[in-house]
Amino acid sequence: MANKQNKITVYDIVLIGLMAALCFVGTYLHIDIPTPLGKTMIHFGNVFCLLAGMLLGGVRGGLAAGIGSMFYDILDPAYISECWITFINKFMMAFLCGIVVSYGVKKIAALHEKAQSGGSQHKTANSTLIKTLFGISSVVMAVMAVLIGMEGYQKITAMVSGEETDITGGVIMVIGAVILTVLLIVGVVIALRRLFAKQQSKAELDASTAKITFTTRLFGGVTGIVGYVVLYLTKNFIMGLLQHQEMATIITTLITKGSISLINGVIAIVISMLLAPYFVMALQRSGLDRKVMIRSAK
Repeated sequence: MANKQNKITVYDIVLIGLMAALCFVGTYLHIDIPTPLGKTMIHFGNVFCLLAGMLLGGVRGGLAAGIGSMFYDILDPAYISECWITFINKFMMAFLCGIVVSYGVKKIAALHEKAQSGGSQHKTANSTLIKTLFGISSVVMAVMAVLIGMEGYQKITAMVSGEETDITGGVIMVIGAVILTVLLIVGVVIALRRLFAKQQSKAELDASTAKITFTTRLFGGVTGIVGYVVLYLTKNFIMGLLQHQEMATIITTLITKGSISLINGVIAIVISMLLAPYFVMALQRSGLDRKVMIRSAK
């Protein structure tokens, strides 16, 4: 079963290709920043790299981010020699983000499963029966309370007017009507409290779901960006050593490119978190969420 869930399907390939295309286009929409130490840029490719991880999980999201970013480098002479490094770096960005978000998806699934556990079908059947019996008994009690109360009232009235000499029967009937009315009110109050409790539990579950979703997406985005920046700066450091650059030059390069990468990262985290709900909504409407996203929760 696990192997089947981990197998890449046609739906996965389609979504990987779609997100890869968005990563490519996002990187293409950039602002070049020439520096004395080389070319760098501010772009939106990382937005879709993080989105790929949030929507498709670690491996699938990583493939989409890596492939889309790599193809941009292949088409740019300034980056073509490093396209394979880009694939690794962008793959890790989306992979780390996807791993964190998938943990959140699993946690949310566990909360919903716990809320519905304990023989939900049996409880549903019992609940329907109880509601039916409660409704019938409430109507019967209400009718009995009215009839018995009216009869008791008539007996008491007759006693007061002198038509009856025994008030006991009337009093007992009135007391019985009052008891039935009290029982009916208590039953209604209990039913309303249980209904309110269920609504409150659902609201709490929705609030927990929203909190976990927001937290894991934020932490996933930060983790992905930090992982990417570390790999990116490590690559530049190693290249600087291989090119026999002075340490001061290497450090300046790391500071310059690291600053641009962090700016790109902050932009990517904010925009990807804003766009994620709309992408999820689109997948849900198309039915692809059940074929792709739910698997990461199992």
